[in-house]
Amino acid sequence: MSLEPLRRLHASAPDPVARALAARPIPIRGEPLLRAAFPWWCGPRFRSTAAILEAARTWTPQQVTSYQLSQLRVILGRTAARTATFRRLLREAEFDGGGLGCIDDLSRLPLMDKAALRDVAREAREAQPGVPARLQRTGGTSSSPAEFDEPRDAWAFEKAFFSAWYRGRGVVPGDRMVTVSGTFGRRVVAYNPITNELNLYVKEFTNAVGDELVSRIVGFDPRMIRGYPSLLYLLASHVLKRGRTLTLPRLTAVFLSSEQILPYQVAAIEQAFQAPVSSHYGQSERIAFIQQCTRGPLLHVAELYSYVEFLKEDGSLATDDGDLAMIVGSSFANTVTPLIRYKTDDWVLVAAGDRCPDCRRHVRSVKSIEGRTGDFIVSPSGRRWSPTVLEFAIRNARHLREICLVQSDLSSVDVLVVPDDGYAADDGQSFVHELEKRIGEPTMSFRLVETSNIPRPRSQKQRFVVSKIAGESARLGVTQGGHGE
Repeated sequence: MSLEPLRRLHASAPDPVARALAARPIPIRGEPLLRAAFPWWCGPRFRSTAAILEAARTWTPQQVTSYQLSQLRVILGRTAARTATFRRLLREAEFDGGGLGCIDDLSRLPLMDKAALRDVAREAREAQPGVPARLQRTGGTSSSPAEFDEPRDAWAFEKAFFSAWYRGRGVVPGDRMVTVSGTFGRRVVAYNPITNELNLYVKEFTNAVGDELVSRIVGFDPRMIRGYPSLLYLLASHVLKRGRTLTLPRLTAVFLSSEQILPYQVAAIEQAFQAPVSSHYGQSERIAFIQQCTRGPLLHVAELYSYVEFLKEDGSLATDDGDLAMIVGSSFANTVTPLIRYKTDDWVLVAAGDRCPDCRRHVRSVKSIEGRTGDFIVSPSGRRWSPTVLEFAIRNARHLREICLVQSDLSSVDVLVVPDDGYAADDGQSFVHELEKRIGEPTMSFRLVETSNIPRPRSQKQRFVVSKIAGESARLGVTQGGHGE
């Protein structure tokens, strides 16, 4: 038995059915039964992956590398058999039968972008028409998405990593969980009795929506909450403006994902929810999974999820503390379409060393996720400013409900602000002055634009910086040694 058919059935349930389920969730006393059943609902790949993760808690770094090497060898062997493109690339890289002598040999292969993925996905599909798979799409922030096939149980592989991470925060699958996310449909609430998850969908945040969210969350009494940072920040601000905090005695942690996470958002969410916040990084391609340490601020690479490389702009490995690097990964989740050395266009600040100073684990870490290629402001001099660097200007900003920086060309940025209660013109202008002082280039102008609403994309994922020149001079390219791209 697997959750996949139930997931599809739940997603297609009529709205009245979804509302009825949400009105009568499984009682809290039923959580132990759901915890016990969860690994069996998720299927064999979840259970086998969870067993490996449990065993790996005592592995040495050498054992981790050996596991990664074995996974890469299997994937490259299958890849050579299924796609002419990779047969050629492996031949040009002088691999013997697709084998890797050591993990560093992987760098002899070129990087893969979305265009290359489209070609490889087509070849893999034609070579194995009967293989059970489901269609997946890449993100489309800085270019049009690409479609590819993945195993139907790839989600179960990934869920094992989430479950292990949640356990580190005191949450077990089957515990009550609330997910707050956006939607471009009409559904506002749904409850999944198998995962014990209450989904709250937000299309436009208003005071009435905030009150309803608070009522539903308090009534559900979850063990954990997860959602988009921008939505949970709006909800936290809504609660704090009323001079309250949420009373959730069972709440253990709040998990953030899918958007750029900024410190002022974390501070407000922790204050309103009275619970610690954790964040993680991932993507629909399942190329890398990077989750926050349970004892400190660093984010750790899940080394058994994929093989991750951090590459600087010149294509060399980033090893120094604070290096800006692109995430490049080779997926272990996808055994249908090979994603080998796939460029994510996502950038991080690398933390030096292979041991976390807080949890003392031997693990690679990053200081922060800096955003996608299109999330950087680029000044006329060529300097780049990530959202986390620009966040400083928000710390003293007053009466601003939402903020978005839109760069249309190298010399101008529109500063969109949604005024909050008590707003005066000086509030918006002082924020603009802070940006001007920080970037400090006289040929660059910042224009304040007051608006009642900042439109969200169809995904409902809000971005602090929107670059309309990401495909031109704002684009951060990684060059590749060896064979190149």
